[in-house]
Amino acid sequence: MLEFDIQALSGQGGRSYQEDCQGHRVAGGILCLAVSDGAGGHGGGHIASELAVRAVLDQHAHEPAFLPETVARLIELAHRVVHSGQQKFPQYPDMRATLVIALCELATGRILLGNVGDSRGYVLGAGGILLRTRDHSIAQQMIDAGMLTADRRERPRGGNVLFASLGMEEPPEPYVYELAMPITGGESVLLCTDGFWEALDERVVCEGVQTGNTVASTLAVLEGQLLGSIQPGHDNYTALLARSRQAAASFVDADSTVILRAPPGGDEDRQRTVILPRSRA
Repeated sequence: MLEFDIQALSGQGGRSYQEDCQGHRVAGGILCLAVSDGAGGHGGGHIASELAVRAVLDQHAHEPAFLPETVARLIELAHRVVHSGQQKFPQYPDMRATLVIALCELATGRILLGNVGDSRGYVLGAGGILLRTRDHSIAQQMIDAGMLTADRRERPRGGNVLFASLGMEEPPEPYVYELAMPITGGESVLLCTDGFWEALDERVVCEGVQTGNTVASTLAVLEGQLLGSIQPGHDNYTALLARSRQAAASFVDADSTVILRAPPGGDEDRQRTVILPRSRA
């Protein structure tokens, strides 16, 4: 049985608004993590991202399951909810969002990831990146063609154009992944928006996550490096880091939910949740 230390980091960057949203929930012995970013240029991104995260976590609480099809259905549900939101909020008829989710089966250590857009998911271990999601972007197509490296921080002009996101007219085709081997403790799951991963070299992120520092201090160090490298007008950034460890007992409280959208500038930026074993009566 695994348990996770979970820490969230979120900031506005150089923007006057925040369109990222993230949250997590444990239900049925499965940890569900979700990060969403309102797609720029469409308006209402702050609404779209929160609708997506809430839809995923509410459905997970209602019907927890661990299958690749479950990940696809959660993303499809989030798309329908964002699409319905376009009708509910007529001032934002084109609002859209990216989404990345992870399901972690606590009893076995198995992990599933799924995404739409350019918010990313990573599974990180002592050997480096065990699994990385693919973006639905022009830049990803260039990576696939060998024209760009995956860890390049600055995308070429037009490379951030997305060909799939929640809220588009046609339902997106999500990417779904399963880690080949279960994790056993010490590995980390990192979900983040493009405002986070674009500003940090992947090697720096991997080394930072595997330093052995606490989850909170790990993200604090990475945020310091991010803020030291970004330019004026930089995008919102969000990261949700979950580090695994072997539980001392086999019973986990399945009733824990956190959704956070905090303004930058203080301790409110970070929400720490530790899923702890509870003794049987």
